[in-house]
Amino acid sequence: MTDHDSFVVLGASDHIGFVVGRTLLQYDHHVIGGCSPSTSARIVQSPDTSNTTS
Repeated sequence: MTDHDSFVVLGASDHIGFVVGRTLLQYDHHVIGGCSPSTSARIVQSPDTSNTTS
């Protein structure tokens, strides 16, 4: 039931915009658990690309 709540919070965060960072942190943790590896890879690639641009 916690997974469902996470999804609902994610949608609400988009509207708030301020809790996005906080929710993203919790959501990221959930994703790493093994729910959406695609998102996890995206986050890992984010800093990697920044390093190349720098």
